[in-house]
Amino acid sequence: DTAVGGHISAGEPLETAIGREAWEEIGIKNFKARLQRAYTWESNVEHEYVFSFDVTHAGPFKTMNEGEVDELRFWTMKELEESLGKDVFTPNLEFELKEWILPQYNNKN
Repeated sequence: DTAVGGHISAGEPLETAIGREAWEEIGIKNFKARLQRAYTWESNVEHEYVFSFDVTHAGPFKTMNEGEVDELRFWTMKELEESLGKDVFTPNLEFELKEWILPQYNNKN
């Protein structure tokens, strides 16, 4: 449920980590990532600092590491909304969708 995700190594610049993870997971380079939110996510299984970005890229998109990505596809906003609360996404993505992604989209339309 995340296009690109990973960990930042000690001392690694955020921009370097984003570039590395985007290449490893969806096969893109040369893009401008725009920070949307940075927040702490806590659940009973994890505690992490999250940087959420948006990126516009024409592709092509491809899985670069077989075991790391289950499926690479696009979702419509309607599909995202209809999948909430059905254990399709991680709790973290459900939070982001409900808190700002879907409201921001719905306010534009």
